[in-house]
Amino acid sequence: MKLNTSPRTPGTSSLLFCIGMLFAALFISVFACSAIYYAVYTNNSNTDKQIAKQPVVKQQPVLASIMK
Repeated sequence: MKLNTSPRTPGTSSLLFCIGMLFAALFISVFACSAIYYAVYTNNSNTDKQIAKQPVVKQQPVLASIMK
């Protein structure tokens, strides 16, 4: 008597692979899109504070320049 070793649904492995790849792509795209979002929409209040904290340096006139 021969035993039937083939699964009942032969397309299950390919279906599970496609579902796994779909979830992996969605998972990676969440991080990629959030990184792009935070790069484009940065908080300008932090940069304003850094600029305000820098000391103002009075520029002196240039007395000589070197020409070729």
